[in-house]
Amino acid sequence: SGGILSIEGVAIPTVSNTVTLTNKTLTAPLLTLLVEANTAGVASPNIITSAESYTTYTNEGATALNYHTLPTAVAGLTFTWVVQDVDGIRIVANTGDTIRVAGVVSGAAGYTTSVAIGDSITLTAINATEWVATSVVGSWLTI
Repeated sequence: SGGILSIEGVAIPTVSNTVTLTNKTLTAPLLTLLVEANTAGVASPNIITSAESYTTYTNEGATALNYHTLPTAVAGLTFTWVVQDVDGIRIVANTGDTIRVAGVVSGAAGYTTSVAIGDSITLTAINATEWVATSVVGSWLTI
């Protein structure tokens, strides 16, 4: 049967999965994460909130560069982006925060961007000012 899991006060629907192991039954919730197609542009970027942590964003259906503004970094917040449209995605750090992709770190309120279909990136805040790419597919320009 299904249930509700709460992370930071946000209710997340779950489903149960039952596995039988040597005459023992183990039941564990399976967490379904949100995937959001987003087409927000430069004039009105997608302003992400901390309550949306663990969301995956795509730019499916975009007609121009898709913009996202990260919330203020809080250790543990994690977001993923997948480029599905050649218009690309730009992820902007909040005031005073930086984004690190491998050995490259942005300036304060800097950004990372890609326009190659199939590229993806997962950013995790490691403290109150730093977003670090914990997974990167493709080439992300970081400024």
